[in-house]
Amino acid sequence: MSGGTFEVWAEHLEGKGQPNSKYCLYKPDNTLKQIRLYDANGYAWLNIDFTHSGEKHVFPHVHMWDWSKVKIGQKPRGGDINLDEIEDKLEDWICRIIKLNLL
Repeated sequence: MSGGTFEVWAEHLEGKGQPNSKYCLYKPDNTLKQIRLYDANGYAWLNIDFTHSGEKHVFPHVHMWDWSKVKIGQKPRGGDINLDEIEDKLEDWICRIIKLNLL
């Protein structure tokens, strides 16, 4: 993998990381909380959340990042996307992930 895979034990992951990399965020009990993929410029572009606190969620779910939103004063991370609802888009995402050698 060109950017590497990093295992992290922290509260959260940063919006920028090593270009073309995968960060795996673990909880203190060593369970996987989140995987975040970073693009060629080191910006987050996909989260896969396995667990977190807050409102009731379906797990796992994904969040897509759109950094162009920052220019208009919005947060770049998109809302929860239930994997069952986006089955038709998964093939494109998996192809992109494989192309970038992130998984």
